[in-house]
Amino acid sequence: MRETANLKLALAEDDEDDREFFQEVLLTIAPDATLKFYKNGLKLVNGLSENIEELPDIVFLDLNMAVMSGIQALEEIRSRAFFKKIPVIAIYSTSALETDQQTAFGLGGRLFKQAKRLRRPEVAPPAGARH
Repeated sequence: MRETANLKLALAEDDEDDREFFQEVLLTIAPDATLKFYKNGLKLVNGLSENIEELPDIVFLDLNMAVMSGIQALEEIRSRAFFKKIPVIAIYSTSALETDQQTAFGLGGRLFKQAKRLRRPEVAPPAGARH
């Protein structure tokens, strides 16, 4: 099994639930890895630019984000010499446009289709309880 203690990962994801889910999974498979979150593509690009000495080993990138989309962030990452060799895994939902998926792949992104995950069931309050 590969050593994960020094593995540095970055996740650009605007959905808080998805960030939490990603972290839960990561703790299961690579508990010693470090993970840095970015809430959109612009924050990712700025974060990478500000920490060139501490670049992540892998970037996970949601394609559908506000402010700067995953596609725009990937284009920016691939345009800069310092970032060109960082592996990027593009995460997309079933609602992602096929053209975005093709663009991400063309920019060297590896694609990962995000499966709809099952959420914990809501627990109904006891009968007669106030909400």
